[in-house]
Amino acid sequence: MPKATLHYITNRFGHSGFREECELLADIVKGLGQEAIHHLIEILQTSPASEAAEVLGLLGQLEPNTVARILPVRLSQWPRSVHDRCVRQLSSVPPYMRAQILLAIFDSLDVLIRPLALDEISMTGSPDSIPKLLDIASSDGISGYVRLKAVEALGRLRASAANPALQTILEARQVWRWQYPSELRVAAAQALLRIDPMVAMGKITAAGFDKRDLVLEPVDPETNSSVLRQRRYARLKLSRNLVLTTTNLRENFRLNVPELNLGGGIGAGERHLAPGTLVTLKLTQGVRTIKAQAIVRGARPQAMAFEFVDMDLEDRARLRKILLDLGGLPQASNVSSRTRRRGRIAIMK
Repeated sequence: MPKATLHYITNRFGHSGFREECELLADIVKGLGQEAIHHLIEILQTSPASEAAEVLGLLGQLEPNTVARILPVRLSQWPRSVHDRCVRQLSSVPPYMRAQILLAIFDSLDVLIRPLALDEISMTGSPDSIPKLLDIASSDGISGYVRLKAVEALGRLRASAANPALQTILEARQVWRWQYPSELRVAAAQALLRIDPMVAMGKITAAGFDKRDLVLEPVDPETNSSVLRQRRYARLKLSRNLVLTTTNLRENFRLNVPELNLGGGIGAGERHLAPGTLVTLKLTQGVRTIKAQAIVRGARPQAMAFEFVDMDLEDRARLRKILLDLGGLPQASNVSSRTRRRGRIAIMK
């Protein structure tokens, strides 16, 4: 029953979060023969967006060059939510080909999904992506958040070619002030520490940063992990819950958040939103307001996970300060401590 098997495998693949299971499912499709692979290609070429996106993970393992050729054209016809789903599906593809596909589709992606793609590219460890990342990091005409993500990616990849550009971001001045926002300079300092620690130490002190300013940093991928989408930042449990409010929905609601980091968080809310929903979140602390756009990830009756996709860099600097005050030092994460559970429920304190 090849058609029924293929339908089941595609659905199962889309709900798997572990690499070994995805590889096993891809091997089963290989066993169905070339006709099954051609059927998947036909789905990617002709089916509606939501259906076509679901075969990307399988095809990325079986026919990565075909995906890199077809997907940029199809993305132009698809909504943002499907662009997000595509990047998540591609996280199951082996690192080298994942980087190649993401580079091929990057300019076709919705601007709010590009930061997620840059994170995913950097998690592959592929040096082939460095020229593109360096181009983005060096461009003054690009969104500050996208540029920051490119800088973080260069640090994860230990891109020595980025050394001059990172020093420029860190040190450049305009009359009596620094030329670039503090968050971009923090990202440049953190990346430089990974690439050239000896040079970085002297530059960072002169740039006005101390050790505490650089504590919350992107985490490196763990090569032995079975998890498809590893954390981009260390997990932080807050000493007290923060209350975030949605502002872009017909019926807005409050989200009680006990866990938060620079990449997103998890909280308990009054409503259920479908995964992939874009929400604008507002956090009010004293007279300051922090705004961010995020995409809903896991959504359960008692909890909602979300991932930031855009934020003004001044707001991100304020968020960093709040996390340092309420979250303290990041908790260490280890591959061996990750279990194959469906997810966590936020507990309201």
